[in-house]
Amino acid sequence: MSNKIVIGDEPKIEEEKKLDTSQIEGAVKRLSEIDFKLNAKMLIGQMPFILFCFGLIVILIWSSHNNDILNKKIDKLTKENKELRNQYIINLSEIMNASRQSNIAEKLKLFSKETQNSNDTDYVKEAIVPPVKITIE
Repeated sequence: MSNKIVIGDEPKIEEEKKLDTSQIEGAVKRLSEIDFKLNAKMLIGQMPFILFCFGLIVILIWSSHNNDILNKKIDKLTKENKELRNQYIINLSEIMNASRQSNIAEKLKLFSKETQNSNDTDYVKEAIVPPVKITIE
């Protein structure tokens, strides 16, 4: 015995109740014995819920279908964007190559030979001396 002073009734310690397997088995048996007979009255009463579920399913299918179409469009536009960017880079490099001084001089020389009279001299020549910056003091 312990050396405690107890005034009144001593509190009882309650043990945790554990579910017996027999109770679980009984609950499963009761659930399995439920009768799922459908009649017209019950079916009509559940019709709004059934239509609501059907509507949600239709919306889910429609949304999935639209997402698939959108993904296909995104892929198509991404590929087209890459092709256009490549074409832009090719055209830019051709323009840069065509705008060099030596290429312009060659083209103008051919053009001047076609359009000039036989007694005129070449009026388009490539610059030999590089440009000089003029500074004013």
